[in-house]
Amino acid sequence: MADYHPMDGIYLINKCPGISSFQVVKKMRQLTGVKKIGHAGTLDPFAEGLLIVAVGRNFTRQIDSFQALEKTYVFQMVFGKATDTLDCYGKVTDTQNTPLVDIEGLVSEALPNFVGPITQIPPTFSAKKIEGRRAYALAREGMPVEPDPIEVTIHDLALTNTSDEYQTATLAARTSKGTYVRSLARDIAKQIGSVAYINDLARTAIGPYHVENAVPYDALSPSTLSKAKLERQLHANPA
Repeated sequence: MADYHPMDGIYLINKCPGISSFQVVKKMRQLTGVKKIGHAGTLDPFAEGLLIVAVGRNFTRQIDSFQALEKTYVFQMVFGKATDTLDCYGKVTDTQNTPLVDIEGLVSEALPNFVGPITQIPPTFSAKKIEGRRAYALAREGMPVEPDPIEVTIHDLALTNTSDEYQTATLAARTSKGTYVRSLARDIAKQIGSVAYINDLARTAIGPYHVENAVPYDALSPSTLSKAKLERQLHANPA
C-alpha cells in the first residue's frame, strides 16, 4: 500500500463531553505521528460518544463511506427554557414559566410526526457553512444567521424516560447522515407547545460500530491505541 504507516487504520474513540471532535483528531496526530487524519461525523463539544477516526491517506479516503452510515443517539431534553445553542451551554433565549403536565403523553403523541423523511433547520450555532463561513463563527460575531433547511430521515425515535418533576424527557433516535439532534429536540418541543434544550447527548453507534467497543478519549495512549483500532479494516487500493 502506497505511503503506508504502521499506525494507519480506522479507530473507534469514545469522545468525552467538553472537548471538540478536532481535539480528538489532534490527540491522535500526537499519538500516531500521522498528520493525515480525519473523522466521520462531528460530535458537538457538549456531546459524548462514538467518533470514528481515520488515520492515514489510504483510510481518510474511506471517510465518506462511514459518514453515510446511520447514527444512533440517546439524548435528554429539558423543557421550559430555550438557548441560542439549543444545548446546556447556551444563553437562555426563551422561558416558559408554566410546567408541562404529562410529558410522557405529550411527547409520545408528537413523536410519530418526526419519523421518516423530515425537513429541519440546522442550529444557528453549527458547523453548517453559510457563504463559505461556519454558522457558529458568524453567530459568535453577532451576525444574522439563517441556515437553509435540510432534508434528513429519522428511522427510529423512541421515548425512554420522562420526569414531570424535573421537566425532562429522554429519547433514543436512529437517524440519517446530517441530522441535527439539537434541532430535532427544538422541533419536538415546538410541536407540543413548549421550548426545550438538550442537556445530554450521546452517540451510541455509527452503523454497525458501537461505542462499547471504543476506547475512551481520556484513556488514549500509545499502549491503548491497538484496542481502538478496527481489526477488520477496509483497506483502500494503493494510489
